[in-house]
Amino acid sequence: MPFLKIQTNLPLSKKAERTILRTASTLVAEELDKPEDFVMLALQANTPMLFAGSDEPVAFLELKASDSPAGRRSASARPSAAWSKSTSASRPAACM
Repeated sequence: MPFLKIQTNLPLSKKAERTILRTASTLVAEELDKPEDFVMLALQANTPMLFAGSDEPVAFLELKASDSPAGRRSASARPSAAWSKSTSASRPAACM
């Protein structure tokens, strides 16, 4: 069962949380070629975080997929990259 944990220091509205979770769930299922029924996600918004000594907006994504075939292990990096590209560097409009 794939599990994606998303942590960010941005405060998110409930609507933004639902949008991010739904989008990420679909993306993980597609990238890992798994039914979405088996994908689990957790989102922790407004978490105190620093990256490179800065508290600018940041997100950390951790994907665990214990049953991934050996040849597909590199796919675990793609969902976070794709999600990052789908949001702007500044606060996404859905977060306001």
